[in-house]
Amino acid sequence: MSYDGPVNAFPGDHELPISLYGYTPNRGFNIFAAVVWGLVLVAHVWWLVKKRTRGIQAMIVIGSIWELIGYAIRAHTYLRPFRSDLFIAQYTILHTAPIFFIMALVNAIGWGMRGTDNSSVYKRFRPRTLTSVLQALNAIVLILVTIGSTMYAVALARLANLEDVRFKGSATRKVLIAGHALKIVSLLAILAILTHLFLHFKRDPVRHTRHTDGPIGTTTTGTTGHTAVDGTTTTHTGPHTTTTGTHTTAIDQTATGPHTGRAITKLFLAISFLTAGMLLTRTCYRLAETVQDVYSRPWNSEALFGVFEFAITWSVVAIWAARPFATQLAPAGIVNAHDGVGHTNKAHV
Repeated sequence: MSYDGPVNAFPGDHELPISLYGYTPNRGFNIFAAVVWGLVLVAHVWWLVKKRTRGIQAMIVIGSIWELIGYAIRAHTYLRPFRSDLFIAQYTILHTAPIFFIMALVNAIGWGMRGTDNSSVYKRFRPRTLTSVLQALNAIVLILVTIGSTMYAVALARLANLEDVRFKGSATRKVLIAGHALKIVSLLAILAILTHLFLHFKRDPVRHTRHTDGPIGTTTTGTTGHTAVDGTTTTHTGPHTTTTGTHTTAIDQTATGPHTGRAITKLFLAISFLTAGMLLTRTCYRLAETVQDVYSRPWNSEALFGVFEFAITWSVVAIWAARPFATQLAPAGIVNAHDGVGHTNKAHV
């Protein structure tokens, strides 16, 4: 594609005769992006400390820090759009940051599956094996995208200077394309697993018995058994309240039994489907941008970048900030067969 962006007639140190963006980054947009990324970062740091779901929240925090740094660099390049080092830094950072969000989603799915008290869920997917395989794939993706994006940006900078470069843009571009392609494979695998969990959940959810030891809406004291499909029983002692309709149960006691972690709920599946689909859309945009090469329409348009890179990625993390995984998943073994939503237990949330 031909270049029609800003031209630097007298390049200084670390400057190029052209802008590798294909345009001058909008300062207002990038400052706004950096600020809102800072806000969700603060929210997730708070959830990291409060909920102690470190395996999930740590990945989100790392990715959010990367995003904040990337947009801060873009805001700074408004004054210096021809700086090659700044372009390379933000290009690599913004390409790699969403991979940490995918890793967080994989950890959340594994956590929820381990807490779901129904052995038939694991006929095809073993939680620990599943998490290990997907995270290994994501680690490969992280390496390929980091190396590919860095080498591609460096090659573009050297070509722009008309130097004799060691790396051809087309060769380094293939590494980046491979990374994005594997990322799509990872996200499609996540969507397939979520589909399996949804179909299984809909067909044969974890059940517990109705309470019949007192009038509806009254508080009783005693022992309550929650029986799952596989025959295991969790015993709860203490006061409990039952209502009709969606058959909700307010539990104010400590659960004992084989359950650990958190259990899959319809809310978790819905949010995970939505966010995985959004991350897939963002990855397809980046893949199209890379395949069409530098100065194509996806590359030259900051509006497309703002929608498919910033808005989609930030919305995913903002959703997780408003409803963190610890509140999407139910306390293990306490999932309603009628509404499919885990009961709130403040002692565990």
